[in-house]
Amino acid sequence: RPFIDLETTYPDDRVLDQVPRKLVKRHGILPLFIDDDVVLIAATDEPDHELEDEFRLRFGKPMRAVIATPLQINQGIAKYYAPGARDEAAAVEVSSSSGGKKKKNSNTGSASANAPELTEKQKQEKKMVGLIILLWSFIGSALIDQFVIKPYLFPRWSFFVGVIFIIPPIVFSMVYPKYLKDK
Repeated sequence: RPFIDLETTYPDDRVLDQVPRKLVKRHGILPLFIDDDVVLIAATDEPDHELEDEFRLRFGKPMRAVIATPLQINQGIAKYYAPGARDEAAAVEVSSSSGGKKKKNSNTGSASANAPELTEKQKQEKKMVGLIILLWSFIGSALIDQFVIKPYLFPRWSFFVGVIFIIPPIVFSMVYPKYLKDK
């Protein structure tokens, strides 16, 4: 694989805008530009097939990796993907849209531009995740009470309910505003 010096190579903003920060940080890559119908990325090692498929879906072109030092890649991510530097609304919509249509966010620059509007299906999924978390807090608390606390700490008590009154309200106070509350 060819080596690239990221101090002298500047990525294309259009390519950077289409790749979200989470994907870049998770795989330790830096998308550079489109060259000869190939998306060029800088990586420290060989990218996996999942990443290649992701780029093929986003750009409609294959991906080619070049080698760069981890320090240069991390500095590039910090520089080009600094909070507020990228309009990631377009990148999120590309990955979440089922028809492949891109939508532009009309309120760029405001606080809501960083959090794109969720579709009804996404809202329902988010609510279901919140309910699952809440229910497992009850189940887990009951299991801890019955199989850990009661047998080892209070073995003479016929029925001990302690953790089940502590954990679920705390979990509810954290889950409700983020997952269950309609905004």
